[in-house]
Parts: sequence; structure tokens; C-alpha cells
Amino acid sequence: MDVKKEIKKLPTSSGVYIYRNSKGKIIYIGKAVSIRHRVSQYFQDSRNLDDKTQRLVPEIAKIEHIKTGSEVEALILEAELIKRYKPRFNIVWRDDKNYIYIKITAEDYPQVSLVRQIVDDKARYIGPFVSAGAVRGLLRYIRRIFMFRHCENLPQKVCLQYSIGNCSGPCEKYITKAEYNKNIRQMVKLFQGKTKEIEREFTREMKAAAKNEDFERAALYRNRLIWLKKIKTIELEKEEHDLGRDKGLAGLRDALNLGAIPKRIECYDISNIFGKAAVGSMVVFIDGLPEKNHYRRFEIKTVDRISDTDMIYEVLSRRFRKFTGKPDESFLQIPDLIIIDGGKGQLSAAEKALAQNGLKLNVVGLAKKREEIFRKNETFEKYNFPEGSESLYLVQRIRDEAHRFAITYHRSKRGKEMAASNLDVVDGIGPKTKKVLLKTFGSVENIRNTSVEDLAKVVGEKLAKKIKETL
Repeated sequence: MDVKKEIKKLPTSSGVYIYRNSKGKIIYIGKAVSIRHRVSQYFQDSRNLDDKTQRLVPEIAKIEHIKTGSEVEALILEAELIKRYKPRFNIVWRDDKNYIYIKITAEDYPQVSLVRQIVDDKARYIGPFVSAGAVRGLLRYIRRIFMFRHCENLPQKVCLQYSIGNCSGPCEKYITKAEYNKNIRQMVKLFQGKTKEIEREFTREMKAAAKNEDFERAALYRNRLIWLKKIKTIELEKEEHDLGRDKGLAGLRDALNLGAIPKRIECYDISNIFGKAAVGSMVVFIDGLPEKNHYRRFEIKTVDRISDTDMIYEVLSRRFRKFTGKPDESFLQIPDLIIIDGGKGQLSAAEKALAQNGLKLNVVGLAKKREEIFRKNETFEKYNFPEGSESLYLVQRIRDEAHRFAITYHRSKRGKEMAASNLDVVDGIGPKTKKVLLKTFGSVENIRNTSVEDLAKVVGEKLAKKIKETL
């Protein structure tokens, strides 16, 4: 097979690619936003490929493809073909991971969730899907259409998800059992590729509701049609786990002797100016992709001097103390790898915080100057990833995201502190009065734009006039 010639024949559109061996047997199936680009990645320098791909490529004797109208269609088709043909390299070589499935429980109001294993519990399973990130991203859109519940157990009253339009409120019977299960059946049809059928059903429901002058229900189905059409255009490639991320994660595993590919990676950074307005950030990457719902910010409370090491110690102490305290969704999960933005000092502070919380985790420091990775066993160990490697790119991206998240919070906090300090120059305003003014009017800008009469109602006419003169 002339690989270069075969690759040039492939389309640049989304779809599914299929590899067969010399006997014509399907050995691997994958999906791509650009079939040509994805397939070409397999035939680059073998030293940059993970173990699975190095074993797969020599067996490829024929490349086939199926074009689809969208990435979503490619995702669904990929799952269907893998389920049907069970290709050896899809099933066996999973890099210590299982496939992802959508689970629909056998209840009056079924719960929809993502799981990695099928068990005999009478639930319905849709899949298998290769990319957890892609399915997770798709479900964010699908929730807006079918409004299924998130909670494992139905609560006593509706939660935030109902308020923001992501749930239909079965806990308080805001939706009937029949209507809820009709939504679930339609969702299953979507994963069977029956998009046109669902569009017809939504259009029929919308017209019937409008004819009966039930305009609220008509608007509901109009919005569902809009979301259904939007799904065809979303970019799952940004959500999914591609070859580059696979290589980066595999490289981290091998370089740091982690034993397994790190699924959950947490990274911490500190931002301050001469110790002022100090904040810490925690970003989370799952399967090499940012999980922004799990990001957390920390306002530094115990350190009032310039000391990044003490601040890192405070942040890690508070994060892992909360592991056994408040039921925070992010804090309840233990990371496979912790990256500290800093060198030996910050790394030692993080190790100390973990030890005092009774934890022994994989933690490394990433020094900015030479992009060196430090790890502490009995002594400090140093590691440099090869220039241009996927592993270096991955840790840099995670570190940069932690820095971005920290500095955004720092600027916001610094801005508020600087604005509030403008009140300090007004003679007669102490801490208590400043607090009352900010609580009443919201900001210094609002105080500046408030009339003397309205200010006088809070602080008296004499001080009100001083405020207006000064600001």
C-alpha cells in the first residue's frame, strides 16, 4: 500500500476511518473531524507514537472511510461500528481505560449518566464510545433538549439544574412520567442516528401546541428544534481525546513511572503583587482535557508576606482538608498527578501539605526557567521532556491554564481592593462605614454616582458632602 497516495485520496471532512489487515479483517475503527488529517497522524515518525499505535500501523493493509454530515454523526457511527465488528485494536488495546457508555436506569424517571462498565442491573446502555470527552461534550447539549435528571437519587425539591433549564423537575412532578420517558425515547433515537425523525416529532408537537394556543409548550419545542440543529454544527474535536493527548499522557506515565496513564491531573498556581491580593488556583484536566466545572479558586488567608511556598502550602492544605470535609464535587476526587507551578521550594511545600493530611500522591513541580520537571523521592529528581514532545506540550498547557485562571482572579480581587481603597482617603470614613457604604451601594463607582441626598440617608449629610467632594 502506498500510504502517501492513499492519504491524499481521503476527504478532509468529518467521518469514520476503517483499517483492515492483509486478510481483509477490520482491525481498527476511529472517528475524526478531518479524516485525512487524523489518518496521517498514524504514519508519522514511529518514535512519537504510543505502544498501541506502533503495533497497529504495521498491520494496516487497507484504509476505508465513511463520510458523515457532522462530528456528532461520526461519533454515533463509530460507536455502532465498533459494537458490530469488535475490531481487535479497539477492544484489546485500551491503555488501561475502558470505553464509555451512556447509562439509562430502569426507573420511573430514569437517570442518565456516563459509566465505563456494563453491569447486570436492568439499565439500558448506549455505546461503546471511544472518547469520553466527546460524549461528555455532546451530553451538555443534549441536556438542553431532553432535560433529563442528573442526580443519583431524586431530591425533595428542585435544584439549580431545573432553574437553568437543564432538568424538567421530576423530583416535584413538574413533568409526568409518560412525558419524561417520551423524552428519553427520543434521546435514544438521536443516538441511533434518527435525527430527521426527531425533527419531525418536534415540529409536529410545536404546531399542535400553537394550534391549541399553548404557546409556552410551542416555545419549548421551538427551542428544542434550535438545539437539535445546533448539535449538527458543534465541534467535538475540541472536547475529544486525540492521538496527541494520548501520546502526551503516555509520555507522562513513562517518564514519571506512574504505573498507569494519569486520568485526573490537578495543577496549582499562585498570583500576587508583593504579597498583596494573593490568590491560588486549582485547574483540573481529565483525560488530557480541561474540566472547568472542577476548577477552584483560593483567596490566601494566612500568609501576609511574599512567600509563594507558604501560599502553596495553604492552598494544598485547604484543598485536601476539604477532601474529608465539605462534599465539594471536585474536592471529593483524588488526582492521579499533581503539578505545582514552581521549583523545589513549592514542591516541598506541597509534599508537606499532603503528608499532614495523610496522603501520598504523585506530585511534581514545573520550573518556568528551563521547563524542568522536579520530583522528590529521597532526593530531588529532575527530568526534561524532549523539545516538541507531546508530553512537554501537555504539561505546559496545563500549567498555562492554571496561571491564566489564577491571574484572572488576582486582577479581579486587586481591582476591587484598589477601588475600595479610594474611600480610605475620605476623612471620617473608617472600616465600618466603608463596609456599610459598599454593602449599600455595591461599588465605589455607584457611590460616586449617587446623590448627596441618598448618601446622607446612610452616613449623614456632612459626611455625604465630603464623599462627593473627594470622589
